[in-house]
Amino acid sequence: MPLGSCRAGWVVPLAFAVGLACYLNCIACDFVFDDRLAILNNKDVQHGAALAPVWTNDFWGKGLQMHDSHKSYRPLTILSFRFHTWWRQGEPRPADFHAANALLHALVCGCVAELAARTCGVRSGGRRIALLSSLLFAVHPIHVEAVTGTVGRAELLCALACLAGFASHGVAAGMASPGGGARGGRVRACAGSAAMVASIAAAVLTKETGVTLIPMLAAQELPPSRPQP
Repeated sequence: MPLGSCRAGWVVPLAFAVGLACYLNCIACDFVFDDRLAILNNKDVQHGAALAPVWTNDFWGKGLQMHDSHKSYRPLTILSFRFHTWWRQGEPRPADFHAANALLHALVCGCVAELAARTCGVRSGGRRIALLSSLLFAVHPIHVEAVTGTVGRAELLCALACLAGFASHGVAAGMASPGGGARGGRVRACAGSAAMVASIAAAVLTKETGVTLIPMLAAQELPPSRPQP
């Protein structure tokens, strides 16, 4: 079931700016709690370490086959941590990690605004609904741990991948519909489908809960309920 056309306009950059402003103060923070285990004490994050073990170790740097492994498999999140030490050519700097998390949260907020506007479509007040929902999402305190705690990068990346999956599904469904066009529409539908599969893979490889994207996208294919006469 394709969603409506996107009429977000200025709502997306506004949601992005509000989401970023809420967490700019976290850049001055240090590593806390699980950050030390996942980053400072994780050999997979250290500069110069081999990349292959990232794909066979858990989130904390232990081999998945070890009896005391946490079994949390998030290689793409670890690679995002590894990018920081590669960029700095040395020890991890907390400010870099926190700034990246704040930026990712802002991107998620912008994507939420786009999704809300596309969901509302041509309904009256659709842009207003998108504005209110995205701003509530941006400032809601439930995100504090995910954004200010560096290990929350997993949630942020997973959220981005899930939102990308919904956007890709919208493209694929819209182009596959009878009014989606001929050859050009089929090409865009195939591209949207490929991007949707890639988004599912990215969601799962950033955090295990990303697998829930599959049933959520499947639910989009259900026929809309019709009111009883």
